Amino acid sequence: MHNPDDLLGPDGNRVWFELDELKRKGKIKKIGFSIYEVSELEELLLNFDPDIVQAPYNILDQSLVTSGWLEKMKQLGIQVHVRSIFLQGLLLMSKSDRPEKFNKWSQLWGRWDNWLEENKVEPLHACLAFANAETQIDRIIIGVNSLNHLKEIAYLENSNLRNFPENIESNDSNLINPSRW
Repeated sequence: MHNPDDLLGPDGNRVWFELDELKRKGKIKKIGFSIYEVSELEELLLNFDPDIVQAPYNILDQSLVTSGWLEKMKQLGIQVHVRSIFLQGLLLMSKSDRPEKFNKWSQLWGRWDNWLEENKVEPLHACLAFANAETQIDRIIIGVNSLNHLKEIAYLENSNLRNFPENIESNDSNLINPSRW
């Protein structure tokens, strides 16, 4: 389910029952849902037993780990697929290309930009390495906007990069949740 509200609404139980029936009949292998914020997980996991949960995770939005939900889901045998590791491309932008509406987080961007420069790391490399460093994540879903972008990601060498900037996480939904932009 793409939108958690579809499951939490009046038809949610019926929808889940039908999905579960399709799974039992072998028509589909796994069922799950996508979330926008970890706060949605408590009610969803109280009412449904997914095989997969898809959630945002990146250098700014580490709430999946810091909240303890990643570990809880792994203990429940749930596969965790993460998306938005580039935060809709925002983490890949240079300071000059970043839209002005994000200037209110200038201190955070300063730490990110300085860390990249000091460590001579490209943002694409840092974002991929950060997501890959979390061993409890099963899959990383990546969006691309061009063939060159896809090639750049596909041919990027695996990294031993493990030291990431500190104090860069944000809990501000107006920044880390692109649906609020």
